[in-house]
Amino acid sequence: MRKIVVAGIYNDKAVELFKELCPEGYGLKFVGVPEQNVLIEETKDADYLFLRGRVELSDELLRSARNLKLMQKWGAGFDQYDMKQIGSYNIPFMNCAGINAVQVSEMTVALLLALYRRILPLNRDLSKGIWSKEVYLPQCHTICGKCIGIIGIGNIGRAVARLMRGFGARVQYYDARRLPPETEEREELQYVEQETLFRTSDVITLHVPLVPETKYLINRETMAMMKKTAVIINAARGGVVNEADLYEALAEGTIAGAALDVLEQEDNPASAAGNPLFSLNNTVITPHMGASTDEVLQAMVERCYENVTGVEEGRITTPEHFQNGMYFTKYNA
Repeated sequence: MRKIVVAGIYNDKAVELFKELCPEGYGLKFVGVPEQNVLIEETKDADYLFLRGRVELSDELLRSARNLKLMQKWGAGFDQYDMKQIGSYNIPFMNCAGINAVQVSEMTVALLLALYRRILPLNRDLSKGIWSKEVYLPQCHTICGKCIGIIGIGNIGRAVARLMRGFGARVQYYDARRLPPETEEREELQYVEQETLFRTSDVITLHVPLVPETKYLINRETMAMMKKTAVIINAARGGVVNEADLYEALAEGTIAGAALDVLEQEDNPASAAGNPLFSLNNTVITPHMGASTDEVLQAMVERCYENVTGVEEGRITTPEHFQNGMYFTKYNA
């Protein structure tokens, strides 16, 4: 019997799906977010480790987990983990890339619409009996005709581009890896250098991982390049935006608004209550909900098990070193 340790917090439906879809010959051990000594003990004889959220992975754990064939991350982001550390123990690590692209792209559009149409302040006013339609009318905008600047043109960025074009927007993008010309033509994507994107976009939407190169990509200097009418959407990782600089830019009118589904500090949810960004009237902030819909749960569970099966069948082999010191698993054709 192969042992799968499932670490992290999952809702009841996800737990039931893990049980229901578990392949024959595998046993599941749900551990939540345990003390490190408990996780070390459970993974000593584990074949697979599923991870969600900030589960501590100490050197002692990685040394003792001699049977691990794969560490499988729930979701797309991997910034919670030290990829160099994991790679040094030659343990394959995979995420669920692409599974949540539809959900996050829809959330991106929802955040922009909420910001552009002033939905939150209108709702607050109306709940108090204030009909503030004419007050906010000059602050409301349409997506149609705007220039959308996408930073990061992976699965999510390209899904956002398709939705934005459906609204009648023009899309440009920057990515460290430019797409082939035929892909750009097919998907109506215009590549521009990053500084050009900052200077010319009406909406800048972020879809990059949090790595050293993207830490505080949005800061005082980059926001100073933007149009005063520009808005920022962040459905990627909180650390891509310097929140202190963002507050200053929004308060002083350097840019027009920001909609965030992620924050710099998410370890302690209570800390969000004191975030000064909530005091501004030109922000929309949600609690990292971009990928969180009922429909995505089964696809996420299925991908976890697909990768397990890939390891067992030899389609997924040893990790190979990749850029930025991160280790990803190589697929055999």
